[in-house]
Amino acid sequence: MSTTFCVEQKRKKRKQKTVFILPFIGDFSNSVLTFLFVVIGVNYGFSPIQIGWILSAYGITYVVMPAVIGRISDKINHKISLIISVVGQILLAIFLLIIFSFFSSPSSHSLVFYSIFIEQLLRGIFFSFYWPVIEAYLSEMGEHSFKAHKESINNFCISWGLGMAIGPFIGGIFSDIDIIFGFWTVLFSHIIALVIVLTEIKKPTKKNIDFQKSGNSEDIAYFNDSEKIPREINGTKVNLKQINIFLFSIAFIYALESKLIGSYFPNYALLSDGLGLSEPLTGELMLIYGIGQIIFYFIGRFFKNSFKALLSSILILSCLLILLFWVRNLIVIGVILFFTGLILGRLYYISLELLMMYEKKEKGKKAGIFESLIGLGGIISPLVTGLLAESMLNLPFLVHGIFIVAVFIILLIFKRTF
Repeated sequence: MSTTFCVEQKRKKRKQKTVFILPFIGDFSNSVLTFLFVVIGVNYGFSPIQIGWILSAYGITYVVMPAVIGRISDKINHKISLIISVVGQILLAIFLLIIFSFFSSPSSHSLVFYSIFIEQLLRGIFFSFYWPVIEAYLSEMGEHSFKAHKESINNFCISWGLGMAIGPFIGGIFSDIDIIFGFWTVLFSHIIALVIVLTEIKKPTKKNIDFQKSGNSEDIAYFNDSEKIPREINGTKVNLKQINIFLFSIAFIYALESKLIGSYFPNYALLSDGLGLSEPLTGELMLIYGIGQIIFYFIGRFFKNSFKALLSSILILSCLLILLFWVRNLIVIGVILFFTGLILGRLYYISLELLMMYEKKEKGKKAGIFESLIGLGGIISPLVTGLLAESMLNLPFLVHGIFIVAVFIILLIFKRTF
């Protein structure tokens, strides 16, 4: 009996490790395509606002769909949602290969612009079946204890963080050789994802557990720690609605600034009036930024998750963005990008982990709202950034930094209400 149990546990752990490849593939493909689209935009002479429209197209559909799909995914098999998503991504990769293999040319400015724009719109829809479902699924995988839940979210962040870090670096290499290789890489990545979904994704069988009532001393200690947002503080029930508003606000800030760095900074770096860097060097800087995020995901489990941590993080983030407005030294920029990645990783990890920890019944719905806010930031950030860049290429960093200072003050005041 014990031997059978051990074999079963090993099988489950193997499946969990395999499933964690999906977040890597998702953000790897996303970041490769985002980088390639920026390079294509620069090569075709698109203006900052045109590139802004291209990069915001993903968010236009992603802002609405995740909340809808996330809610539906609470009622249907996760596997179905993921199959729809991955098959859609495969078809879009084939579409890009056809366009850029047979129909693109230096004179096909409009065709390239609208092809990428439409692809981004559709990709936002298909990824709406992807991220909320994966977040909910992995959260459910760790429902049997607080430790397992935290590790599940932590490993999820490490996985997609690795994909996000490596993607622009690979994109920089391919853009220096042939952009088509990047599209082939994305296609093969999603084929691998489809195999994983078909063979490894199963419907979770464990029931949701309230960690406060689990009897586990570690879980009880977690919720008795006032820094960890317990459901009761000194006998007073915490307003979970206000907590959600706070955490969703952090998610929106993360979306705005991660889009600023992940999408606009490569454009700023490549333009001759900006930093005037080559594609590979720009990809290396983005790799440094991604490494910053990954490092926090590795060490995040050893730190307390709290409102104070989130507030201090956005204040530091504002300073880093303002520095990007002034600095042009590549070494200093690399350091700034590293710490920006570290802070953004902290914002994402803490807000998502706490949000999923508190939601017991409709994880897909909450994850969907979380991802919709990511999509909203994905719309607003490129468009506003593009408009600002029309005046001065480095102005977006200053404006974003000042904006975050204002948000910090608002959230600091709001925190006192609960």
